[in-house]
Amino acid sequence: MDVLPKFPFFRYQNRQDVSNILPPIKQKMRRVPHCKREEFKKMLDEMLEAGLIQKSDSHWASPFLLVTKPH
Repeated sequence: MDVLPKFPFFRYQNRQDVSNILPPIKQKMRRVPHCKREEFKKMLDEMLEAGLIQKSDSHWASPFLLVTKPH
Protein backbone atom coordinates (compact mmCIF):
# COMPACT_ATOMS: atom_id res chain seq x y z
CA MET A 1 0.00 0.00 0.00
CA ASP A 2 2.91 2.38 0.52
CA VAL A 3 3.72 2.42 -3.22
CA LEU A 4 0.22 3.18 -4.53
CA PRO A 5 -0.11 6.78 -3.24
CA LYS A 6 2.87 7.73 -5.43
CA PHE A 7 0.77 6.96 -8.53
CA PRO A 8 -2.66 8.58 -7.97
CA PHE A 9 -3.31 9.12 -11.69
CA PHE A 10 -3.37 5.42 -12.55
CA ARG A 11 -6.88 4.88 -11.22
CA TYR A 12 -9.48 4.08 -13.83
CA GLN A 13 -12.59 1.99 -14.22
CA ASN A 14 -13.04 -0.52 -16.97
CA ARG A 15 -16.18 -2.51 -17.61
CA GLN A 16 -16.57 -5.21 -20.21
CA ASP A 17 -19.91 -6.97 -20.57
CA VAL A 18 -19.03 -10.54 -21.49
CA SER A 19 -22.05 -12.15 -19.83
CA ASN A 20 -23.61 -12.92 -23.23
CA ILE A 21 -20.38 -14.30 -24.68
CA LEU A 22 -18.70 -16.49 -22.05
CA PRO A 23 -19.76 -18.54 -19.04
CA PRO A 24 -18.50 -17.15 -15.70
CA ILE A 25 -14.98 -18.11 -14.70
CA LYS A 26 -14.75 -19.05 -11.04
CA GLN A 27 -11.79 -20.15 -8.99
CA LYS A 28 -11.98 -21.92 -5.67
CA MET A 29 -11.52 -19.89 -2.54
CA ARG A 30 -8.12 -20.21 -0.90
CA ARG A 31 -8.03 -20.33 2.87
CA VAL A 32 -6.00 -17.66 4.61
CA PRO A 33 -3.73 -19.10 7.31
CA HIS A 34 -5.02 -18.21 10.76
CA CYS A 35 -1.77 -16.41 11.64
CA LYS A 36 -2.23 -14.09 8.60
CA ARG A 37 -5.96 -13.32 8.94
CA GLU A 38 -5.53 -10.06 10.85
CA GLU A 39 -3.02 -8.76 8.28
CA PHE A 40 -5.31 -9.93 5.46
CA LYS A 41 -8.33 -8.13 6.92
CA LYS A 42 -6.29 -4.95 7.45
CA MET A 43 -5.13 -4.98 3.81
CA LEU A 44 -8.67 -5.55 2.52
CA ASP A 45 -10.05 -2.73 4.67
CA GLU A 46 -7.33 -0.35 3.45
CA MET A 47 -7.98 -1.19 -0.20
CA LEU A 48 -11.76 -0.86 0.24
CA GLU A 49 -11.35 2.51 1.94
CA ALA A 50 -8.95 3.72 -0.77
CA GLY A 51 -11.40 2.68 -3.49
CA LEU A 52 -8.94 0.25 -5.07
CA ILE A 53 -11.36 -2.66 -4.70
CA GLN A 54 -15.10 -2.93 -4.18
CA LYS A 55 -17.50 -5.55 -2.87
CA SER A 56 -19.13 -7.64 -5.54
CA ASP A 57 -21.68 -10.43 -5.83
CA SER A 58 -20.65 -11.32 -9.38
CA HIS A 59 -20.51 -14.89 -10.65
CA TRP A 60 -17.01 -14.08 -11.91
CA ALA A 61 -14.64 -14.70 -9.02
CA SER A 62 -10.92 -14.86 -8.38
CA PRO A 63 -9.39 -15.47 -4.98
CA PHE A 64 -7.35 -12.86 -3.18
CA LEU A 65 -3.70 -13.83 -2.87
CA LEU A 66 -1.71 -12.56 0.10
CA VAL A 67 2.00 -12.31 -0.67
CA THR A 68 4.40 -11.01 1.94
CA LYS A 69 7.38 -8.92 0.92
CA PRO A 70 10.85 -10.24 1.74
CA HIS A 71 12.65 -8.04 4.26
